[in-house]
Amino acid sequence: MRWRVVVGHLATLVGTALILLFLSEFLFLNEGPVATVVTLLGDRAGWGLAAALGEFVLVYVVFAYALLGSLHWFSVRTITDLFLVGALVGWAIEGIVIPLVYEAVPVSIVWPSVAWHSLVDVLLGWYLLRRLMRSDRGWHALAAFTLVGIAWGAWATWLWTDPEVLAPLDPATFAAYATATSTLWIGGMALVDQVGTAALRVRRWEARVWFVVAGASALFMAASALPLSLAIIPFVWLTIRALRRPTDTTSDELVTHLTARPPWTRYLAATATPLSAIGMYTLMDAAQWRVPSEDIVVMLLLAATGAVGADPVTAGAGAQGLAVLLVALLIGSVLVSSIALISGSFGRDFIGIVFFSTLFMIPLAVPAFGVLFPGSPAAWIQALPTHGLVSVIVGVTTDGDGLRESVADLGLLLAWCVAAFAIGVQVLRRRVARL
Repeated sequence: MRWRVVVGHLATLVGTALILLFLSEFLFLNEGPVATVVTLLGDRAGWGLAAALGEFVLVYVVFAYALLGSLHWFSVRTITDLFLVGALVGWAIEGIVIPLVYEAVPVSIVWPSVAWHSLVDVLLGWYLLRRLMRSDRGWHALAAFTLVGIAWGAWATWLWTDPEVLAPLDPATFAAYATATSTLWIGGMALVDQVGTAALRVRRWEARVWFVVAGASALFMAASALPLSLAIIPFVWLTIRALRRPTDTTSDELVTHLTARPPWTRYLAATATPLSAIGMYTLMDAAQWRVPSEDIVVMLLLAATGAVGADPVTAGAGAQGLAVLLVALLIGSVLVSSIALISGSFGRDFIGIVFFSTLFMIPLAVPAFGVLFPGSPAAWIQALPTHGLVSVIVGVTTDGDGLRESVADLGLLLAWCVAAFAIGVQVLRRRVARL
């Protein structure tokens, strides 16, 4: 019946908007929306919170149309194409209702428009996590949700280093915030999966209305930053042209992997994200760990952008292989940042820091060069901290390894990461105490 089609259409649109809203604003901890939610939660203003969240959802319906419409128009079949669609969505989020993408060209074209919105919002949150929810092994989804929560809890500490932007949240406030916002996210996934459809067939009149409204708003925002705002045009044009190129029509569209309805227990597994985030945030607050989470996340996202952007590399990796690759890059970025804490503590000036950083990085690069030579690496190369990272990347991209084949290397890499992080924090703390 027609009413069922309308309900499914609206459920897909609103559910996608809820998913994007959570990942773009609340997981990211954008200070404006975070302050609004925290204040209303503290005041116990239930209707005020509902009204504020309703406004956010209405705005994100526009961006949900951008995502779902692009998937329909370009028949996305590869991870690289989904990454490009995510870039379009990111530019829409940062350029239609706010002028952020135009304000710091060229950096603003990439961050956070592409590096966060494309990778985290679309690839990780909208596609990868939801595809893992449909896996036969439920622990895959549980592990992924837990890792996302741990990363969220660690990332949230960036507020501690910049209290002028937003007052740092105490653990109880963060727990209430994480619980409330995650409920929206999980509800959005359930709405799309159980009531909506995997793909949204956008009608022509809807597309025309979207282009008129979104285009007028984008022009208004870009006018304040002329002529630098014009720099976004060639990037959008090249992205659309790349999406319109001929593709292998024998492979299925990515949205077909999201057609099956996941069991309801998978949404229970999604609660591991706020629970692990609360635990991680509380632990870091109790231990008074001050981690450069912004720098670590930027390094991770830049590395992931290179990994996802290489279509021949990721095309055969599969969802599980891509998840393993992203986890390895996450741990590797923290490892390198931890070693940077150590090397930076030894230098007394800029030249000294550059010297010690180079000295530390040379042995870390050896396992990567070892890949050029056939055969098993020497024992001393396997003992280097970055051997596990290189081994996982090579295994996933060349041999199609999954989690089972990579767990030993991931464990070794994680052990080195924990050790380097602990040493780096202690060394830096002693260096600061001497100042």
